[in-house]
Amino acid sequence: MMDVFQQGLRRHPQHLLVLLDEAAALVKQETRLVYLLTRSREVDLGSISLVLVATGDLLPYLDAASRSSFGVTRRLALAPYTREDLIEVLGARATLALRPGSFDREALDQIARIAAPNGDARFALELLAGAAHAAEDAGAESIQAEHVRRAKGSLLPTLSESQLEALSTHELGILLALSRSLRGKGSSVPSQKLRAAHAALLEELGGSAMSRTTFWRTLKELERDGLVTLEAAGSGESSRVAMDDLPASYLATLVEERLGRGAPRKA
Repeated sequence: MMDVFQQGLRRHPQHLLVLLDEAAALVKQETRLVYLLTRSREVDLGSISLVLVATGDLLPYLDAASRSSFGVTRRLALAPYTREDLIEVLGARATLALRPGSFDREALDQIARIAAPNGDARFALELLAGAAHAAEDAGAESIQAEHVRRAKGSLLPTLSESQLEALSTHELGILLALSRSLRGKGSSVPSQKLRAAHAALLEELGGSAMSRTTFWRTLKELERDGLVTLEAAGSGESSRVAMDDLPASYLATLVEERLGRGAPRKA
């Protein structure tokens, strides 16, 4: 690779800005590439400015000569991508890769919400690709919330059968009401609507009504366990509740089976 690089520089001598992404892998392999690029004039490579991109501090892994080239002040720490940043990245990539009209802001926002805790743009783009394939496989005209959930469940499953088995009757009931409310109806649901759906479910099952305090305490427990996401709304609006770990239709089936088998943990 260096031979080809050198030949190109000699044929077209000019100042270059070289950016090495995932530089930690190169440095830890003890390759001489970084050293040669930092000593470009000395090794007849011409004038090169080098930028190393990594998720952690690279200086401890650089040899002394390379470390002296960078110094201790030539480091720029970049904050993780925010949710809005990820939406912008996803929008740009979707515009390039997908058919016009095959995605909307809600789908991009759902993907960004999933990836935002770690600010992981690569994971967000993998989710976008997975959701697009899921929509295509389903013969859908556009990416829907269920396609995003399917992609998330495939790429990074976090809801296990043992988790479901550990849930109380109250928690299972709210999850079932949520999954039914979300089927084909967007990426989240207002908490007031969820509470009404849960009340209707309890009536259907012949259960006792649940107080508002118990409903919210149970919802918070599900959020703590990473099974739902609660998002504050504007003044006078109901908070919104989301579930992104797997398709809502599949979760409804799992919870119905669990409730049907009986023996869930008591609330």
